[in-house]
Amino acid sequence: MAARSSIRSAFVVAVSVLMECWCALDARAQGIAGWGSEYYHSDRDIDGNVLKVAAGYSHTVALKADGSIACWGYNGNGQCSVPAGLGTVQSVAAGGSHTVALKQDGSVACWGNNGNGQCNVPAGLGAVQSVAAGGSHTVALKQDGSVACWGDNGNGQCSD
Repeated sequence: MAARSSIRSAFVVAVSVLMECWCALDARAQGIAGWGSEYYHSDRDIDGNVLKVAAGYSHTVALKADGSIACWGYNGNGQCSVPAGLGTVQSVAAGGSHTVALKQDGSVACWGNNGNGQCNVPAGLGAVQSVAAGGSHTVALKQDGSVACWGDNGNGQCSD
């Protein structure tokens, strides 16, 4: 991987890719660099230690060490509008035009474009250990090893 800005490959600890953009997290500087659409995924310096980054189609989300998140980029569907009272987050994912947060209590919150139901978290979903987001669907891996998926199923991405 070629160096970009102050990001050096030896210090990259996390990367995220979606469509034509990707971003990287520098463990040493706690800085974020983005490649692709510069308007949406530009380099960022964020107050606080950053643990994880995720790149959506036209937005980026970062999980900070204090459990808060920062979002930037295109916000035409509200994907960068972090809900008030979200609470402490332990993981994040970015879909095409939606954002997903795995909260400290194992519950999931989604916001942004919901045109295919990708933000309609199933009732009673809990005990989640990780989340992922596709273009128009969302996936949760539960602690018991089962998987829940919601949103666009046009290509069978949410089928058993």
